[in-house]
Amino acid sequence: MPETTTIQDVLKELDRIIEKSIENNSRVGLFAYIYRRTTF
Repeated sequence: MPETTTIQDVLKELDRIIEKSIENNSRVGLFAYIYRRTTF
C-alpha cells in the first residue's frame, strides 16, 4: 500500500476500500463509506 500524504490520497484509498468491500459483499467498508460520504 502506498504512503498516503494528502487528503486526496486518503480519499482515493477510501474509494479503493469501498470498491473492494462491494466486490466481496463485505461490511468492512461501512465506516469507509460513511466517512467518504461526509468528506468531499
